[in-house]
Amino acid sequence: MPKTFVFNKLVRDKIPDLMKSEGCKVDPTMLVGEELLQALATKAVEELDELEKVINKTQEEIIAELADLKEVVEARMAAQGDSDTSYDIDEILHNMNHQMSVNEIIKAKSIDRRILQEMQTKKRKKEWGFEKWYYIDEVIVPKTSPWFRYLSDNYEEKI
Repeated sequence: MPKTFVFNKLVRDKIPDLMKSEGCKVDPTMLVGEELLQALATKAVEELDELEKVINKTQEEIIAELADLKEVVEARMAAQGDSDTSYDIDEILHNMNHQMSVNEIIKAKSIDRRILQEMQTKKRKKEWGFEKWYYIDEVIVPKTSPWFRYLSDNYEEKI
């Protein structure tokens, strides 16, 4: 019997189709305006939390999370109509009321910015970016889906 999980999350463009292809039922909505900006701010917090969890792990894991964070920051800039490619990620995060210094992490962990950009490009090709602004409220997932364990472990079941 399928279970329904409260998801409430902005997702990359390919995620709804991927979930559907793996047996889930999702009905994504496309956010705009202030709802979109708020969802992107929430997504940035999520990515910062994930970065903090891997900060003492491998450089590859750190780079992967930094790439996700950059993708969200750039999506927020695009949603605001800003296409500046020479942005300071710390300044943007500070404007979103976050205090973490990504530049200090990059320096302390000796991360090559070119490799970081390559990881971001690779992830964008695989999962796409945040251009369609898909938001998923809930996911109905059968126990046979590969998503079942992930959702069971990380999200609240809707009763």
